[in-house]
Amino acid sequence: MSAAEQQELKQIVKEAVKEVMIENSGMMKDLLVEVLDDIALLQRMEEGRKTELVSREQIMEHLEPKR
Repeated sequence: MSAAEQQELKQIVKEAVKEVMIENSGMMKDLLVEVLDDIALLQRMEEGRKTELVSREQIMEHLEPKR
């Protein structure tokens, strides 16, 4: 494949990706939100590995409604 053909193919692929992103912007937004949520969760998990462990009872105290 010549350099000119590679450039033309690259441009076609770029345009196709752009078109898919525009036509499916809601789906792309949802996907991006999911990816960002996953990244945030992984960061929190890593932070949690560096902190002191707590008992199940301590956790449940925070989850149960105050009376």
